[in-house]
Amino acid sequence: MTQDAVESSLPVSQTLNLRDTADDPTNTRPQDGPQDLSFKSMKVSGILQLIELPEGLHSLRIEGCDALEEIPEGIMAGLNQLQHLYIINCCSLNSLPEDHPPTALKKLYVQNCKKLEIFSPTKRTRQYAFLEHLCIGSSDSLISLPLDFFPKLRSLSIWDCANLQSLSMPVEIQKDLTSLEALEIRDCPKLEYFLKGGLSAPNLMSIWLSNCKNLKELPDRLDTLINSLRSLFINNCPELVSVPRLPSTLSLLSITFCYKLELVMDWGCIVFGILVGWRLKVDVKTWSHFQGKGYCPSISILYASVDL
Repeated sequence: MTQDAVESSLPVSQTLNLRDTADDPTNTRPQDGPQDLSFKSMKVSGILQLIELPEGLHSLRIEGCDALEEIPEGIMAGLNQLQHLYIINCCSLNSLPEDHPPTALKKLYVQNCKKLEIFSPTKRTRQYAFLEHLCIGSSDSLISLPLDFFPKLRSLSIWDCANLQSLSMPVEIQKDLTSLEALEIRDCPKLEYFLKGGLSAPNLMSIWLSNCKNLKELPDRLDTLINSLRSLFINNCPELVSVPRLPSTLSLLSITFCYKLELVMDWGCIVFGILVGWRLKVDVKTWSHFQGKGYCPSISILYASVDL
């Protein structure tokens, strides 16, 4: 079974792809509550359109502006009601305004802007203080993501970022990400580690990791720092060697194409034995590895895939 087939075989209700839900760039309407007819949206594909933006915009989609290298400061200063910003296929864009950011921004979606340096860990900013949804795809400039920039973040989706190495949080300002509910990272081959000391996100319900071929460790203390976790999906992380003790709230665990993974004995046999109604998915090669190590040979597999 291929890796795509592994992902598609999971029940739809048990999987979360943030790019297909709240952060779909084709849907610029608010996701929560009734539709607001006063919500003003606009799509621009040329620099002249960008210069002539009307005031009072709530959602702006900038797409296919190949010659755009920077967004003029004065333009963003007039968008103080902007809540959703989508920037797609702007190959020359290298920076976003810092002096007059849209402080009301709740959703930021950036895709295929290879040169755009979105966040610099050395430049602290409050411009994303109210950001709730963040999607970043196909960005070569993203090396480290400073999570302390986003105290209100509810969902984070990162994919196809070839140079992403870490998620960071300065030790001197360690914060709980109390609003974070969903985390998805895919196709980031240089990502090796999460936060040192653990990821404190008490309301995080879903973690989805796929095709992170150098990922070696998951966040420490998942059972105490992330005590609302319901689903954990790990696919094709061949360098991942261990999974820490998991919280008792977990109801779906999927592990595929992770052939170096060693289960930690204190949760490998105790938690599996205590929890009832778990849905476990592993591919046959990984499961054979677990059984060869003596990990819980009697556990039933509700979803199985064959690697031929």
